[in-house]
Amino acid sequence: MNGTNTATSIPASCIFNPTAEPSPAQVIFRGFLAKDELAVWIGHEKCFKTTAVLNLCICAALGRDFLGFQYVAPQPIRVVMFDYESQDNSIHRRYDAICDAIKLSDGDRDRLRENLKIIELRKIIHEGQVIPRIDNRQHGEEFWRRAVADHPADLYVIDPMRCLHGGAENDSTIETTLGDIRRIFHSTIIIPHHMTKQSRNPKDNVRLVADMRLWSDGCRGSGAIKGHSDVIVCQDRVKEDDADVVYLGAFMKDAGDVDPMPLEESAPDSFLWVPRTKLPEKLHTALDMLRKTDIPSWPSRAAVAGTLMSQGVKRATAFRHVKALIERKCLCEVNVGGFDVRITFPAVVQPVEIAPAVV
Repeated sequence: MNGTNTATSIPASCIFNPTAEPSPAQVIFRGFLAKDELAVWIGHEKCFKTTAVLNLCICAALGRDFLGFQYVAPQPIRVVMFDYESQDNSIHRRYDAICDAIKLSDGDRDRLRENLKIIELRKIIHEGQVIPRIDNRQHGEEFWRRAVADHPADLYVIDPMRCLHGGAENDSTIETTLGDIRRIFHSTIIIPHHMTKQSRNPKDNVRLVADMRLWSDGCRGSGAIKGHSDVIVCQDRVKEDDADVVYLGAFMKDAGDVDPMPLEESAPDSFLWVPRTKLPEKLHTALDMLRKTDIPSWPSRAAVAGTLMSQGVKRATAFRHVKALIERKCLCEVNVGGFDVRITFPAVVQPVEIAPAVV
């Protein structure tokens, strides 16, 4: 028995009623991740996906912002990570370094231990036990349902996807497996997933910063994986000025795209990835346009974009630039009187280095 509850009819409650009150949106990180969404986090091997996801999980478990995305859930949430690949000493090193880097108090560390649970599946395998794949109809669903019951959470991470299922990723039936994952975990889910190998000829490889959606087509497996997901997070690791830089962007069903942003490690071996202080040339140009207007604040994002459009920037580009400048803290959104929102320059504008233009 696999515990599957097969529908025999369509309930009236599942028929859309345009006159009914919509269900309230329950957002976790504004503009990035919401309750009950399935996010596939894609990137090439060894591009620090697991570390970036751990950064997010620590923020969610503490109720803190992540990479400028505001944490808006009512309270810190419970997070469970199922890790197939990391060794015990590697988890300790990353976990401890991040906690030190963000200067957690003893109380914060206690709260983190309560809200974040990392299950080392690699240890189970090393001890000689077999973890059934989730699409194993004989044992898989039973195992994973029990795991969810024993370790309830608001956010689950299963890392990586290829270890979770036993089907062919290139087959569109992988969508059935993704449906099973939603049904069994019944929470917000993040699944790190690998890209196909890059070509030996660099000219054949599109960069994430150049075209995020085209780059994401290099995701391993059927297009059904992206099609079924609510959020596709894209992460790439590159060398710039002899340093590792991680670019992270996302696109989703119910929110605007997150343009790829450069991240750097806050300090050597801190494992804490933060937005890089350098601005791409196109954003520096946009910020310079805004500074030269002598306007201290705007009533809305649209007004800021309008200022850029008045100087010849195309509408879609203007809105993307405004969004990116807010994410990088070059512009600040503030509440006025608790109701209106205006966008203003920070009280102290730090000097900004100009990054080379991306070709």
